[in-house]
Amino acid sequence: MALKVYAKYLSIAIVAWISYEVSQRPSITIVERTLPPLPHPVGPLTPNTRLREAEILFRNTITGPESIVVDDSGNVYTGLLNGTIITFRDENPQGSIRVFLERITCGETQDPRSRPLGLRIRGRELFVVDPYVGIVRVNLDDPRDRGCLVNVKRDTVDKRNLVFIDDLDITSEGVVYFSEASTKFDLLSCHAEIFEGAANGVLLKYDPKSGEISTVLKDLYFANGVQLSPNEDFVLVNELTAARITRFWIKGEKSGTSDIFSNNLPGLPDNIRPRAKGGYWVAMGLPRVHPKAAIDDLLAKPWLRYLLNKFMPPSLIHSFPEPNPLGIIVGIDENGAIVETLQDPGAQHIPTATEAMEVDGVLYIGGYTSPFLGRLKL
Repeated sequence: MALKVYAKYLSIAIVAWISYEVSQRPSITIVERTLPPLPHPVGPLTPNTRLREAEILFRNTITGPESIVVDDSGNVYTGLLNGTIITFRDENPQGSIRVFLERITCGETQDPRSRPLGLRIRGRELFVVDPYVGIVRVNLDDPRDRGCLVNVKRDTVDKRNLVFIDDLDITSEGVVYFSEASTKFDLLSCHAEIFEGAANGVLLKYDPKSGEISTVLKDLYFANGVQLSPNEDFVLVNELTAARITRFWIKGEKSGTSDIFSNNLPGLPDNIRPRAKGGYWVAMGLPRVHPKAAIDDLLAKPWLRYLLNKFMPPSLIHSFPEPNPLGIIVGIDENGAIVETLQDPGAQHIPTATEAMEVDGVLYIGGYTSPFLGRLKL
């Protein structure tokens, strides 16, 4: 009898817990959409193992090196999942690693959820995007000297609050182009942005002269990596859940217009950075290669996205089962065509990448949840 009573109360407790968990999940409005047919592994997409040649740095001593920059003295910087920014010497990574910045703050603004995403260096200044704080300038010679360009707790755009800013690039005149992955869901709820499937992302511009933030492009699918062209006549923004890159023209006859720069990519594009041979490196968070890909199946099944949003623990979104596991970084030319790929079939060595940053013949490879930093000699 006692066991039946305990079982009854346990059942009630479990149902109550599930009900509470479900009630805390973000509400989504499912958008029905599909991606183009999966690209076939031919030409530049022919399977290779080049990514397996990467050296693994700091294995299990760091977590989540999302973005990487190198200053003119050979110091490498990357932001981690715990909110810190570390630095080390390019020629001696293991022997020179140290904490550069404990926590990102924007004036008096700080947040326990803080974590650096996009990083850029201009001169002796480091620019950091933190989705819970803002865009911060840090003096590389004295990290106590900081400036707050964008404050997500204070600044607005189009009479709304900023929700999930992600990556940035900076013109020679100091204008900052930055992505807002979602205007609806924050970083900790980014799984809901993926499950909803809507175009909630935007590309924004910060004018240092006026201090104003304006919208450049709307209706982007999870706006992610941002990269200016070499002569700054256009800016590129990765659309993660559309597997494409969109171009916005800043100068010339097409100024103020946009077009698709690269479409139907073999993965979900995270950050994008310059390639020494011309064009850009595009890091893929998840693969999309024939014959089967998880994201394509997911988008094609609205009912499954609804159920996963309600019941799947957010912590598992980054370990979503991939039928064709593949680590892949794509090299595209100045016109958006794929010219080379770096691959890890089976995704055993470099399973995912959020950024591939090239400096002096070396490609540093970051990952949002990776317990290491990759380093590949090209």
